[in-house]
Amino acid sequence: MRFKDGLFGRLLGTWFCISAVMALCATSAAHGQCASAPFTVQVTTTGTSINTCTLNPLTNHWDLTVTINGPVSSNSNVYIRGSNTLQLGRVKIQNNSALDSRVYILGSGFDQRIGGVGFVDKGTSGANLVLILGLSTTGNVGYDKPGNDAIRVDSIYNLSIGGSVLGRLNSEAHGRSMGNCFIQGDLTGGIYLGPVSSLDRMWIGGNLGMPDQPPVRVDVSGNITSLVAGAINADISTWINNAAGTVAVLETTSGAFRGSLTAHRLAEFSDGVMPGRVSIAGDLDASVTLTRDIRVPFHVGGSFRQARLVAGIPIANVITTLTGQFDDPAAFPTSTFTVLGDFAGEMTLGVPNAAGLASINRDVIIGGNLTGAIATAVDIGANVSVGGAISGRITVGGGLRAGKTISSAAPMSGVVSIGGGLMGAISVPAGGLQGQVIVNAANSGGAWSGPVMVGGSSLFAPVPYYTTSSTGFGGGAVGVAPFKAHLEDCTPAHDRSTPEGIALIPALAQAGNNAVVFRTYGPMQPPSGRSPKQAVAIEQLVGGSWVDRSAFFTAAFVAGGDSGRALALSTGAPGDPLPPAGQYRLRNVSMQSAGVAGSPAVVWSTPFLFKLDTDCNGNGQADGPEIAADPSRDANVDGIIDSCQNPPPACPCDFNRADGLTLQDVFDYLRAYFQGSPLADFNLSGGISVQDILDFLACYFSRPAGC
Repeated sequence: MRFKDGLFGRLLGTWFCISAVMALCATSAAHGQCASAPFTVQVTTTGTSINTCTLNPLTNHWDLTVTINGPVSSNSNVYIRGSNTLQLGRVKIQNNSALDSRVYILGSGFDQRIGGVGFVDKGTSGANLVLILGLSTTGNVGYDKPGNDAIRVDSIYNLSIGGSVLGRLNSEAHGRSMGNCFIQGDLTGGIYLGPVSSLDRMWIGGNLGMPDQPPVRVDVSGNITSLVAGAINADISTWINNAAGTVAVLETTSGAFRGSLTAHRLAEFSDGVMPGRVSIAGDLDASVTLTRDIRVPFHVGGSFRQARLVAGIPIANVITTLTGQFDDPAAFPTSTFTVLGDFAGEMTLGVPNAAGLASINRDVIIGGNLTGAIATAVDIGANVSVGGAISGRITVGGGLRAGKTISSAAPMSGVVSIGGGLMGAISVPAGGLQGQVIVNAANSGGAWSGPVMVGGSSLFAPVPYYTTSSTGFGGGAVGVAPFKAHLEDCTPAHDRSTPEGIALIPALAQAGNNAVVFRTYGPMQPPSGRSPKQAVAIEQLVGGSWVDRSAFFTAAFVAGGDSGRALALSTGAPGDPLPPAGQYRLRNVSMQSAGVAGSPAVVWSTPFLFKLDTDCNGNGQADGPEIAADPSRDANVDGIIDSCQNPPPACPCDFNRADGLTLQDVFDYLRAYFQGSPLADFNLSGGISVQDILDFLACYFSRPAGC
């Protein structure tokens, strides 16, 4: 029995020895595969690991695969170290165990930076198993990537890249944040984070996305604490995987932001570690869409551009917030929304959740021109200051609150439409009210109680139906809806017998002359499907009765389009009959207030009265006042200046009195006829008709005595 026990002991001892040697040989073989590589690989694991190193003949870079097998009782750690000039190739961490492995790729010198890494990948590892917790390089990452990803693992933290990342950072795990990432150069391929994962801190010295390429994607299904780059060309979204995160800091340090931002809100986090802000050094060439509000200072060093080009197609740049701007009275009480250049895009601000707040609660400052649009769902409760001109539109769903001002340093040719009351102030430079201010656009009883200043003075009295002509402040108007006829601002002057109340008939035929213009305090429009002419009546007083004369006229808004506050009358095409001289009136039939809820009728109880008169001698003065001033001009009292008809010519059809009777006389007569000149009354019938042409031509061809 002792023999058997001794033999068994010797056999068991021999087996242990052989097993140990075999294990030692296997470990040596595993390490031996990377013995000639110019870097070291250290794996600490309670399982087993195999390192495979290969010099890629195509790239001349060393590729590395680290395989970790279980079972394991604790997390594995992988340390890869090389010199600061080593350009490592593709690194794959294949974790076949049940616990995550932490990967560190660092330098072996004093600076702890490796030269570069061609690609980092998790292979076919399961979810949440490969975490990069340290990657430090002097050069680039991603130069050997097989696709778009430069790094594809489950979590990325603590990057310090001395060059660029030539691809996407892909962090796939659920609930793993990405952060403490510093890239001296560019990040060319965007960022992806798995579900319920936040971007804690990302700093890029160069570009996020390249300016000559389509925007890259930054997809985050959590919050963004800080994203800073020299310039950004990216579509950034925290609306991924049914999540809507908050953005605390978005900044470009030298260039533009082109693309889009979609998030829950812009707000500082409660810990206050990272002061919240949006700061764009260059142009904002992007849209911003928020399910809540802007709650941090917003600064654009360039312009807010109208539209960005995507694949050659212009896409409008729009800032949209569903609960307005600063839906929190305590957040950044002295901050502003500032665009130092032109504001050419659109901004739409919704209804705040907090009671008593406006859609705009912090000052909006525009250093250049406002050519785009700002729209609010409710009140404006802060100042809107434009350092240039306003040629775009400001639409206020509620009112402009007392003590607040909308101002421009250059002329305002655009529109400020206030749905409720004007309690605050509007200020433009001298001669600078060239556009339209609308009060009570919601047609809900809003009143005009605040000052409208032109060149520092209020020129509007009495309010709201002031009698000042629009020429005194730039040609624009302030109107309280429903709009009323502004008879004091019409051309010619309303209901006057003096020359100021008379329009010359020949001037009606001159394009752009605007000899007869009716004006209201605000824009008007005809009903749908009708023309401006069909919405008014044009009549002449004949024998004590008003007779329709619409057939002689056309009617169009001075500025063109389907609406306007100035309606001009003119004659038809050349050759059409001209209206006779006399007393006229223009009255409303169905003209409506434009840009007003419900399109109420224009308040126009008193018709616009004006006179039309001839100018037979072409001196720019109406014949009637000329005769009244000097009755000797019409000795035969026939209402026609004698010099236009006396003495009768020796040859009546020698129309131009030059070189006898020639073909030029025919041309000159026809010109006078089509211009409506009284000189074309060849047969002296007191009017102009086709018979005059026939009589003139009969004279021309028969050549009577004297011709």
